[in-house]
Amino acid sequence: MVVERLRILYEKVNLASGKRFDIIKFTFESFGKARAAQAAASMAYYAFFSLFPLLLVFIVVGSFFLASDRIYSKIIVLVGDAFPVSQ
Repeated sequence: MVVERLRILYEKVNLASGKRFDIIKFTFESFGKARAAQAAASMAYYAFFSLFPLLLVFIVVGSFFLASDRIYSKIIVLVGDAFPVSQ
């Protein structure tokens, strides 16, 4: 009985809002069906663990063009800006 009242209330509010609640409901349903949260977590995981090899590649390639000390200091500044640490 309570569930039926809530469904009727939802339908009334949904119609009054121009069916905007259906759009929100559909968005959350499709987000769950697509397992978007898992996809985002796995992308963040692999992006994080690919940073160290990428930094090594930058250092090696950069050392061919500039002095190693300059590349090292630029990489340190870049990493410090991207991942601030506590003072």
